[in-house]
Amino acid sequence: MPTFKVFPNKLKLNKNGEAPIYMRLIKDRKPTYLSLGYHIKIEDWDFEKSRVKKSHPNSARMNNYIAQKLAEAQGHALELEGKEKGINSKSIKKAVIGQVSQSFLKYADKYIEELRHKAKTGTLDKAKAVIGKLKTYLGTNDLLFEEITVIWLKNYEMYLRTTLSNTTNTIHGNYKIIRRLINEAVSEEIMPFEKNPFLRYKMKTEKTTIEYLTDEELTKIEKVVLLAGTKMDIHRDMYVFAAYTGGI
Repeated sequence: MPTFKVFPNKLKLNKNGEAPIYMRLIKDRKPTYLSLGYHIKIEDWDFEKSRVKKSHPNSARMNNYIAQKLAEAQGHALELEGKEKGINSKSIKKAVIGQVSQSFLKYADKYIEELRHKAKTGTLDKAKAVIGKLKTYLGTNDLLFEEITVIWLKNYEMYLRTTLSNTTNTIHGNYKIIRRLINEAVSEEIMPFEKNPFLRYKMKTEKTTIEYLTDEELTKIEKVVLLAGTKMDIHRDMYVFAAYTGGI
C-alpha cells in the first residue's frame, strides 16, 4: 500500500509568498506529486497534523477538501491494488487525477479571453465584473468546480447581499454568468451533469418600477451649462440625443 502525505511546497512560492498544497504518493520508494489547487502561507500550515491551522479564515473548507482528496486517493490505491499486481505511484496518480476537479476560475478566465475576440464590449465588461467580484470574495484561494454546491451558492449570495449590498436582480445577473459557465463545463464533460448545483438552486428576481423622465426634466438636463468639449458636456449631449431618438 502506498503512503500519502499532504504538504505545502516551500520551493514554489507565488508572488504573494504562498506555497501550493501538494499530495505526495510514495510506492516502492518512488514519489509522485499531485497539486490540490490551493495556495497557503507557510505560517498557516500545521506540519505536525498536515492540515491548515484554524487561524486561517478558510481552514474548515480547505481541510474538508484535503481530507476528501486524501480519502479518494487512498480508496483508488486500495481498489487498484486489489485488481492488479505491480501497480506503481504513477498509475495511482492517473486514477486520482481523473477524479480531481478543475479550476472554475481558470475556466472563467479562458471564457473571458474568448469574449475579447467575439463578444460585444458590454458582455465582456459584465463577465469581467462578475468574475472580478468572485475573485475578491475568494481572496488568494482557487475555486474548483466540485466546490460550487448549493450551500456554496447560498453563502456567496449572502456575501453579495450583506457585504456588497447587491440587490436580488444584481445577484441574479451575477449568477446567470456563473450558471452559463457551469452549463458549458457540463457540456464539455468537465463537470458531471448531476453535480450542477443550479439543478437544485432557484435563482430569484424582483419586479422593479422604472421611473421615466418627464419632458420638463429632460429639458432641464439639456439646458444645464457645462464647459464645452468636456466629458460631462459630451456625455450630456449623447444622453439627450439618445432620449430624443430612442425614447426616455
